[in-house]
Amino acid sequence: MKDDELIRTFMKENCLDIPDNGFSKRVMQLLPYKTHKFSIIWNSICVIATAILLITTDWLNEFFALIYVLIYNLLQYLSSPVTLVVFAAAIAVFFISIILLFSLRRNEY
Repeated sequence: MKDDELIRTFMKENCLDIPDNGFSKRVMQLLPYKTHKFSIIWNSICVIATAILLITTDWLNEFFALIYVLIYNLLQYLSSPVTLVVFAAAIAVFFISIILLFSLRRNEY
């Protein structure tokens, strides 16, 4: 941690504030708008194609069948007490690691 503190103090002491004078705003205004238009058009085409595909196929029945099979297999897998304990421990480790990760990231700043 000492190295991090040294780097922070060095950067604070030797930081140069360069005046922008509106340069960033002018650059952003000069960027082409065409890419944004293309993005909107491409997204619209993808949404329409997806809607047509979902309407013309039997996706809803397939989706519910998949959910049913997943839940059925999970319940059969968890029917063993040993498997249930291992599964619960894995879930606990996952959530604890997520909590630790976020607490460590919060302490970095």
